[in-house]
Amino acid sequence: MKKALIAVLSLALLLCEPCMQRAVAETSDLTQPPTRYAGLDAAKSGSPDTSMAVTIQSISSTHTPGAPAGTILSVSNPGGPLLISVGPYLTQEMLQSLVTGARVEVTGKMLNVHGQNYFYARQLAVGDQQIVIRNNNGSLVHHLTHPRANSQTSKNGELQ
Repeated sequence: MKKALIAVLSLALLLCEPCMQRAVAETSDLTQPPTRYAGLDAAKSGSPDTSMAVTIQSISSTHTPGAPAGTILSVSNPGGPLLISVGPYLTQEMLQSLVTGARVEVTGKMLNVHGQNYFYARQLAVGDQQIVIRNNNGSLVHHLTHPRANSQTSKNGELQ
């Protein structure tokens, strides 16, 4: 009796599996919550990046709960004060170029995070220095502070 019941249940599962896969595939887009930062993807976002020239009023690397991680620039522009997220991966050299009073050209998008508007920088121009903050997918770019040394050396194509 148990063997017959197990055989019937196994057969029922095999027959229902294609129906379940189709139902899951049809509803997967509806059940996935949208990512909060989907608007940073240049290809998928309906809005183009915005560029503006701003003056840095203050710089904060102290994390505040609910705020984006990394360095936040408080700037003044013709539209009023603005908070710009430049992420946590700037090198010390890049951070030294971001000083109070510096004039910066910033490109990116405005997003609302926990009721506060932040301008997510994709690129900064400080003087003649161009700093890429996010790639076209909206992901933060990691800047190397120094070139990586090879962990193995080769001689005539062979590892030593």
